[in-house]
Amino acid sequence: MQSRKKNVINICLLLLLIGLTFYILLKDQNIDEVIASIKGVSPIFLIIAFLLALSRIYGEALSIYIMANSLQKEKVTFMQCVKYSLSGFFFCAITPSASGGQPAQIYYMKKDEIPVATSSLILVVITIIYRGTLLVFGGGIFLFFYRTLYKNMGLIRFWFLFGLVVNTIIVVAFCFLLYSKKIIRWTMEKTIFILARLRLVKRQENFADRCDSLLTRYHKSADYISRHRTIIYKVVVINMLQRVLMFAATYAVYYGLGLRGEHVLHIVLLQAIIAICADMLPLPGGVGANEQCFLSVFRRIFTGNTLLPAMLIVRGVNFYLLAIMSAILVCGMQVAAIRKEER
Repeated sequence: MQSRKKNVINICLLLLLIGLTFYILLKDQNIDEVIASIKGVSPIFLIIAFLLALSRIYGEALSIYIMANSLQKEKVTFMQCVKYSLSGFFFCAITPSASGGQPAQIYYMKKDEIPVATSSLILVVITIIYRGTLLVFGGGIFLFFYRTLYKNMGLIRFWFLFGLVVNTIIVVAFCFLLYSKKIIRWTMEKTIFILARLRLVKRQENFADRCDSLLTRYHKSADYISRHRTIIYKVVVINMLQRVLMFAATYAVYYGLGLRGEHVLHIVLLQAIIAICADMLPLPGGVGANEQCFLSVFRRIFTGNTLLPAMLIVRGVNFYLLAIMSAILVCGMQVAAIRKEER
């Protein structure tokens, strides 16, 4: 019950943030002109943009599918993995710093009898590769496209550099979680001690034994992945491709608005800058930050009156439509769970 109340509060805060963001963006705009510009986009390119945005869901689902079926005998279906990906997206969208996504995914995997040790390891690996991919894009931008791209960034350049530092710290920390057995065990023991002192754990020894068993299974799975690196290579390739396709949705919108002249790689890298800047801000779904970053970074790309309509379409297909889809799925799963309990 407490969790449901917290989710309702998070959703209300997200809706409030969305309302405030769109009020600030649209208060001085001619709404009729904005709507007319959006209607003028070719429907074919809108569909292409949405399909490219879906790569975010299907790419993560495919990564989970490959790793889960490699680490355990009980096989999962691809559609189950799509469910995990969508549920993670929804809880990332409604919680600050996307903190609720992975716990929700672990919860739904546990309901499908995927051990917590296995699901935790899968999500740690995906997080490392996800953040590492952003670092590859960011490093490439900084080293090879400094002059052509950096001039478009304005004050965003400081957030970009800060985002690179934060993502580097996160990748290093998760690598320790993946490979350093001593650090994980020390962290687990200290956490159990604190929980016992706060009287949140009643039977400390039993709880410690369960955690130790979980940790043993986690390390066995991590050792398996270390010996079978092709799994990692597959997930890296999938994640890189997923990122490029997702960022390319902006190019589809650019083309659909009748604009020409910019190379697709240029737009993909600019979209990567936005991802690096907005991902490290503690805002649900990056709402507000993503929109402002887009307007700043793409101000020289989407000329005339196309900048605001382009931002609305790109955010619509990359975030808001996916959030609605994931919300419908999560609500459906909750209703099904309640009916099952009643029966």
